[in-house]
Amino acid sequence: MKVTGWVAALLLVMTAGTAALADIVPNEPDKSSSPDSSAAQTVRGRLVNLGVTAPEAETIVTSLRPEELAFFRANPKANDVVGQDEIVVMFWYEWVFGLAYAYASWKFWDTWGCEAFFPANNCN
Repeated sequence: MKVTGWVAALLLVMTAGTAALADIVPNEPDKSSSPDSSAAQTVRGRLVNLGVTAPEAETIVTSLRPEELAFFRANPKANDVVGQDEIVVMFWYEWVFGLAYAYASWKFWDTWGCEAFFPANNCN
């Protein structure tokens, strides 16, 4: 395998392998003990103040474990709005590095990509 083949394989693994780095969060809460009602009320009130609807806040609070409710009650600033459904916010460096990656990928394919993936074909 030529060097360009190794580079192509490395780029493919780097691109496709990033999904393996995602966090896995359990979906089912631990219902071993009942939550403290004052902690649940405090967290529910904070969520409503942040703009979450009351039914959504109730769903969120019932899915939290008692330890999590105690944490968020002690640290009300810990639960904050981090994104919106309709708005996609990207930081400046995400734009810069994303465009640089897209340009480098395009230049790689334009220079070596066809020969690396399809050596038997006439790439020109």
